[in-house]
Amino acid sequence: MTKTAWFACLALLAAPMLANADELHFTQHGFSIAALVGESNDASQQAVMMMLPAQDGFASNVNVTVQPYADSLDAYLKVSRGEFTQMGLKVLVEKKLGADSAILEYAGQMQGKELHWYARVMRSKKKGKIILATATAPSAQWGKLSAVLKASVDSLKME
Repeated sequence: MTKTAWFACLALLAAPMLANADELHFTQHGFSIAALVGESNDASQQAVMMMLPAQDGFASNVNVTVQPYADSLDAYLKVSRGEFTQMGLKVLVEKKLGADSAILEYAGQMQGKELHWYARVMRSKKKGKIILATATAPSAQWGKLSAVLKASVDSLKME
């Protein structure tokens, strides 16, 4: 088989994968990139992490984690409250947005920094998973960054 024929076969095999690939578009920066999607298993997976420019040694961020969780949203929230208590974090807001979605806002110290978090929890309709979008910023910067961070987290939607 010639190199040209080999590349043509490879292109034909790859085309369906590329045609179905999800893309992340960053129009402000002028680029897009195919999402890195692997076979899901029973482990948590950080699917996306986006960072703002660092200020005072910390890059405020939004990340999306896919977590296996077959129980109810109420049970997930109860487990989360217990974890926050263990870590010494204070829950500021816990608001259910229906049977399959909730908002959490919490604050506290982690790794020597006072941090503020805002999260949206959604039950996936696929395979008993939780999709968790979380914004994190230093508490001192939360006032000026919260609008952009919350807008990103609140844009999470299930498809």
